[in-house]
Amino acid sequence: MSFDQTETRESSADKKAQWQSNPTQGPSMPYLDPLTAIGDTKTGQTLKQYEKNTATLRPPASSDFTFKFDPHLQPNHAPDSTSKRSKSSLEDPSKPTTPLRQRATEPVMDEQNKTRVMKKKKPILTEHKQPPVEIKQTEEEQKRTPDINKKTLSKCIQTSEEEFLAGIYLEIEKSCSITECYKLKSLNLNRQGITALNDLRLCFPLLEKLKVSHNELTQLSGLPETLYHLDATDNKLISIDLKRLEKLQRLYLSHNHLSQFDDLTQLKSLRTLDVAHNFIKSCKSFHSLEGLAILSLKSNNIRRLTDFEGFNNDCLESLDLSFNRIESLESIESLTGLRELNLDHNDIKVIQLTRPMERLCKLKFSFNRLKSIDMSMFPDIRILYLDDNQIERIVGAGCTKRLESFSLRDQGKIKVEINIQYLRGTRKLYLSGSPFRSLQQMVDFYSLEYLELCATDIEELPASFSKQMPNLGTLYLSANRIADIRPLRKLKYLRRLILIDNRITSLNEVIAVVKQLKNLNYLDLRQVK
Repeated sequence: MSFDQTETRESSADKKAQWQSNPTQGPSMPYLDPLTAIGDTKTGQTLKQYEKNTATLRPPASSDFTFKFDPHLQPNHAPDSTSKRSKSSLEDPSKPTTPLRQRATEPVMDEQNKTRVMKKKKPILTEHKQPPVEIKQTEEEQKRTPDINKKTLSKCIQTSEEEFLAGIYLEIEKSCSITECYKLKSLNLNRQGITALNDLRLCFPLLEKLKVSHNELTQLSGLPETLYHLDATDNKLISIDLKRLEKLQRLYLSHNHLSQFDDLTQLKSLRTLDVAHNFIKSCKSFHSLEGLAILSLKSNNIRRLTDFEGFNNDCLESLDLSFNRIESLESIESLTGLRELNLDHNDIKVIQLTRPMERLCKLKFSFNRLKSIDMSMFPDIRILYLDDNQIERIVGAGCTKRLESFSLRDQGKIKVEINIQYLRGTRKLYLSGSPFRSLQQMVDFYSLEYLELCATDIEELPASFSKQMPNLGTLYLSANRIADIRPLRKLKYLRRLILIDNRITSLNEVIAVVKQLKNLNYLDLRQVK
């Protein structure tokens, strides 16, 4: 049997030995299975011959066997690598001896964690990145993909100076390269000195959001059909082509030179339209916008509202008609879904409505020429502003059960005929600029938090003022003739008190009142000369 230099002293047959305990034959002893050890016998030796030879060498456990030592007998050393190394070391002492390799009887343990350290195996699936797969485009896709460079972009986007064009290139390259700009879905070209946009859909066929405000555009056409947001405010637009823009939802065209719209029937998805500060005279072109929710016509040349007579739109919720030349409020009853209406700064003298606007919540009617108003036409009103009119009479206030904020400032020093008790449920009252000398009428205003009564010729506060409106947080009483403020000392929630230009002379009385106002954090007692 040959021995390898890397093996230990024990033979491969010894490794196959198994320890077993046999009670009939004495203590435990190594047992060598003949079938497994037959491979270690000499070539040609059968199993019976092997058993016969080993029987004479192995004494029975029960026999009285003794070992005899013969000093003249030279032992036969096994020709292993260890004997060879020891012999060579005796012959040449200067030659270093190789230490014996010990048999590892136990698995290697980590001394710190006392856990078995397993050898890491390489994963079956490697973690290397796979090479990129090149997807070849079909001929049809190659035809659809536009070949875009700076030259084609300069034809599509024209500017007043070349410096602006360089800025546009930089803006595009923030998201992608020039050759791949056709993939863009959002593009911001505000304040770039753009004078014209020619067939923008050829260079940006997937564009969804476009901003071109504060430029010098005079017309817009050839826009991508995928647009849903377009902002072109502060330009010089005279005309705009909105055909095929069925996905457009928000359109901002304020501060331009538009006077009319040709065809808006294809804008089926439009929800917000802002055309403030233009030269629009008629509203007929907006009849086809059945899904419109917000419409701003602020600062145009609209004189009459008869165009809204056939405007059957239940979706419109906000309408801004301020800063026009409207003389009469009429023909808007068909806007049954309207929630907010702004009519500030017009020339409205009368309100001619055939039926109540039941869903209207916010109405701004300031700076007009109203003489009277029937509040019953707005039963669900929450905010009503009537400042700077010529109102003499207000009726139907008892029908507004949900009114929260009411403003009636500056009615030309005219005493307004109104039953103030119907406004007990309001939270904010603005009554400055009109004669309101007696506060005795204001009883049980428990919801009132904000009261403004400046320049109303008030000379004296009622002694029960704190009981009439106990939850006041802000009180403006400037430009009156009040000398005594002691009725205010029990307003425990009062935070702001403004008493500019009154007739208060005793500072000690003011200090005594302020000491009782625990939540007061702002007090103004100036006397403006």
